[in-house]
Amino acid sequence: MSDDLRAVPSFRSSVRGVAAYAAGTAASLLAAFASGALAQVTGSVLWLLGALAAVPVAWVLSRRAAAAARDAVRPAPVIEFDGDDLVLPPAGRGGGRRRVPCRSVTAFRTEVRGTSCVLLLWGDWVDHPAGFEALAVGCDGRADADRLASALARALGDRGVAPADHDRPVPSLTT
Repeated sequence: MSDDLRAVPSFRSSVRGVAAYAAGTAASLLAAFASGALAQVTGSVLWLLGALAAVPVAWVLSRRAAAAARDAVRPAPVIEFDGDDLVLPPAGRGGGRRRVPCRSVTAFRTEVRGTSCVLLLWGDWVDHPAGFEALAVGCDGRADADRLASALARALGDRGVAPADHDRPVPSLTT
């Protein structure tokens, strides 16, 4: 693939995600243990239910922590340009990377949200009910996110993609 522009989440932002999931796993395991101990001491069924509810939460968070750690060790580019094609990550886990011709992208917008750069893409190829594809790339700082946003806008503009109008509805991203 061409190395025109590759947007890869930074190692630091990946480590922050792993740390958050690991802390959540530890907290839910501690809650399960404490609830189980309190259920044993008091004989209350409510504490036992709390312990039983905390175990699946710990399992889900540990799975997410493992996936985030795997992605931090071998980060894959989120956005990559290959000639006049835009190569995007898979829509779901286990899928293949998607190749979208730049001529099929009708509009784009780049936004900086904290230390992340968000690329919004519109086109007929978008399957999402919102009508646009949102791709977020974690950066080390706000300055890096600003540089990435301008580089993405320049690369898409060079390939003939028009920036989006300000009247296009864009809901706030909560993830």
